Amino acid sequence: MNSYKDRMRRLFSQVEDLRLSGVLLTKPESIYYFCGYFPMISPSAALLVGAEIVSAVVSSLEEKLAKPKIPASSLECFQIFNINKPIDPAELMLQLVKEHLKTKGLSKGRLGTELSSLSLDFYRKFVSKLKAFELKEISNIIDRIRLIKSDDEVQLIEKAARMSDRGQEAFLELTRVGISEAELLARVEFEMKIVLKGNDISVPKSVTGEITSGPGSALINVLPLPRKRRLRVGDLVVADLGARFSGYWADTARTAVVGRPTARQRKMYESVLRAERKAIDSIAPGVPAFQLDRLIREELATDGFGDYCTPLWSGHGLGLSTPEQPIIAPFNMTKLQVGMVIALEPGVYIPGVGGVRIEDDVLVTAAGPRLLTHCTREF
Repeated sequence: MNSYKDRMRRLFSQVEDLRLSGVLLTKPESIYYFCGYFPMISPSAALLVGAEIVSAVVSSLEEKLAKPKIPASSLECFQIFNINKPIDPAELMLQLVKEHLKTKGLSKGRLGTELSSLSLDFYRKFVSKLKAFELKEISNIIDRIRLIKSDDEVQLIEKAARMSDRGQEAFLELTRVGISEAELLARVEFEMKIVLKGNDISVPKSVTGEITSGPGSALINVLPLPRKRRLRVGDLVVADLGARFSGYWADTARTAVVGRPTARQRKMYESVLRAERKAIDSIAPGVPAFQLDRLIREELATDGFGDYCTPLWSGHGLGLSTPEQPIIAPFNMTKLQVGMVIALEPGVYIPGVGGVRIEDDVLVTAAGPRLLTHCTREF
């Protein structure tokens, strides 16, 4: 509990200039980060005043899971379904929040909120129910606090990385002529799910991924997945896998070839691997995010792939979300700090030919980079 209080103190110290009466959290990740419970049924909220949880309002279906995590005096559960009359869970939740504000003598004032994460419908109800309050958006401040991971958070990311590593090992073992992308992904995700025990049952554990092959491996996040396409000799096959353990994500990518790689395919792969290694070796406190992105793009360009590297980013932060800050992209001046965890994912994508992507997760330490993912990168 002390770690959560410390996080709340850090939050209120960073919003001191805003003169807030309190902070109302609505994102499950934020409620978990500051209060210790990860709501799995929306809507939910946590009202913070100073370093105290005034109320955590969650669905009655989650009461047994939430009780060990939230002080009994602060936990409020509400019914999200009634067979006798229609009810609006969002309205009920917000009414409870409003009542708890009154118990603290707050009928008006200024509240820090996460409005940018709300759906339009929820936003309208939120603003209407709390119209006596001035609502200040503080999502960017919360994101900034979450940039730096504690030792406990790093350990959870490492456990997620073990799940992702096992998925990539299974991908490399199972890739063969005739298997479909859909079957391969299903078998890989199964291996990820069974590899590690000990996940906090009150926090989501999940796996996600995409596997693309042949010319489709050059298309980034645009193909309907999973596909029934069967692997053929000569295909480049890319597996991008995410694993979440006790709320924290790992994210990896590996590329395989069905059969023996051509000279062109090998050149693509070796260029991407070299770019990733150089970027990893350059990770250190004080290095701006854009510099890693530029290093990757310049390395790929020296091999003639400058027009075929990723049009998006070359990496991103990891934690309770993926992606999260810092984004490894042009013009991002954010400087790396000790405790940040980033996923580097250089790639080459040639239309009509295929793609190569390699992604690994790295912790920024005072001594430099520490690799958290360890699946082989042999081709």
